[in-house]
Amino acid sequence: MSSAQFSSNSIVTETVVAFPKSVPPFQFLPFTELNALAGHMALEYFPKDTLILGAGRSPADALYIVHKGGVKLALRTQVGKELTIDMRSEGEIFGLLSVLGRDIARLDVTAIEDTLCYSMPAPEMQGLIARHAEVADYLFRISIERYVDRTLNELRTQSSLMGETERLLYSLSVRDVVRTQPVLVPESTTIREAGQIVSRSNAICLFVVGENGCARGIVTDRDFASKVVAHALSLDLPVTQIMSVPVIAVEGGERLFHVLLAMLTHDIHHVLVTEEKIPQAVFTSHDLMLLQRKSPLNLARHLEQQQTLEDLAEARSVSAICFLSCCEKAPRPVTSPALSPRSMIGCCARFSSSRT
Repeated sequence: MSSAQFSSNSIVTETVVAFPKSVPPFQFLPFTELNALAGHMALEYFPKDTLILGAGRSPADALYIVHKGGVKLALRTQVGKELTIDMRSEGEIFGLLSVLGRDIARLDVTAIEDTLCYSMPAPEMQGLIARHAEVADYLFRISIERYVDRTLNELRTQSSLMGETERLLYSLSVRDVVRTQPVLVPESTTIREAGQIVSRSNAICLFVVGENGCARGIVTDRDFASKVVAHALSLDLPVTQIMSVPVIAVEGGERLFHVLLAMLTHDIHHVLVTEEKIPQAVFTSHDLMLLQRKSPLNLARHLEQQQTLEDLAEARSVSAICFLSCCEKAPRPVTSPALSPRSMIGCCARFSSSRT
């Protein structure tokens, strides 16, 4: 590391004091304290791209104030990619946490251009902080606020880029969305009986449960085709011969994001929803598709497409959940013709007239 250091004996003391006197919190120190500090300060030069502090290396031996130029604080990922966390320019400090904690530097600090920095030796800074509580309070507060503000800004940016469907994935629980009851059969059920149950119930899958009521396996139409038909299995065999294990399940209180993650991780289309491990409902890829229709416009279309009063009642309950979710996020009251009483009455009237 190339640097040129000049002690206060080689330059006018007032010149050294003048700069930190304009930088908070040092500007609040009495002149005698600043004058004593100047005797230990050095002006260091770092050419562009110089690594001033290295992450994971020995603790910083000084606190730095940028006099001219600028530095970047970066973190290197496990795959070798550099992530810029922050930038510091004239009048700003770096190396504080390492100096105060007497710990290794957490980030790489690199000069982004030819840079001049005043350095204050770690022992002198630690002594200064011990003598002046207001200096310590200020430095801690500024450091914490800087990182907190940056984190909040990143969260706001991510939130603004998130579509309505993505918002629902993080805000609604699984039980708020699922409506399909699971088809359950005991372990003694034969393949023939299982096929008949699936046919009668028009279900897309069934779950084999043990004596304790917990699901032990799942049987889908793919199991009937790939295991029974393809291998000409006897229909009198127990359904346990063709069930798939283990059953991928989530508790009803989990967020939709978790069920989506389970589907992607295991490459499945059906997830059992449980309450204290007892089967209660089935979440399918079709339920995810329905989330795409939860804008006010699509909700209106969905309501108008219902053909029976039962379907209309179920569609209304789903619409109400979405409406409440939107109200929680909206900066002002949400009004939607799709969810108004008049719209509901209109849908019912059109349904009634079509039946007469």
